[in-house]
Amino acid sequence: MQLLRGVPLKEAFRQFVGQEAWCELDRRQKAWQGATPQTTDRDERKRIGDAYWNLRFQLERQFVEALMAGRLRASAFKRPVEPHSSREFIGQDIWELLEVDFEDSSARNLGLELVRIEIFRGLTEVRPALAVAPPQVADGPEFEHNEDYTSVRIREHRFILSQQLGKVIARFHQASLEGSPSLVAKAVLKEAQFKSDCFASVFKGHTDPSWRELLVTTSTRGHWRLNLLGHKPEPEPN
Repeated sequence: MQLLRGVPLKEAFRQFVGQEAWCELDRRQKAWQGATPQTTDRDERKRIGDAYWNLRFQLERQFVEALMAGRLRASAFKRPVEPHSSREFIGQDIWELLEVDFEDSSARNLGLELVRIEIFRGLTEVRPALAVAPPQVADGPEFEHNEDYTSVRIREHRFILSQQLGKVIARFHQASLEGSPSLVAKAVLKEAQFKSDCFASVFKGHTDPSWRELLVTTSTRGHWRLNLLGHKPEPEPN
């Protein structure tokens, strides 16, 4: 059975922690890297370094705990990789024993080595519907998703989304399947119980890849649709 492809561990970690925490982590890392012996005394360099690594370890631990609790799921290749090797789901109990390399999207310990780790959110089982399907007008191979749309792919762009954002994408996908892909953005966000009526606000943090790979505006003001190539441009309003 072909598995739904997930988000590489490195990118999934960035999406998991959110933009605010990621920016703070990046700020601390740059401060640590810029604290050279020529510009900063030893004690201050240690303080700056500790501030960066303590936050990094805290965020990484939260991510691993989500894997251990089953809130996130992962698949990977096990080494040694052989011609018949295939991607496998990794059980949640093993994560407490593994040393995870977030930059390399790998993990290892006790003779086990996992490479090319990919992450899913809320995926409790592999369903046939998650496999790549034959081409269709609105649900062809350019778009796939898990059951609650918290893990989606549009062409080469993969996203891990919150449950609220998953509801937004699910609503647009339903509209696409029904042949009327254009929806009023404010109404969709209200239906998903967002306080904001701005996509740029609710998708804050989804910049790599950009959330605009998922949704595009239409010729009607305030209307958006899924960015599926199968849709014909809508006529300009009279």
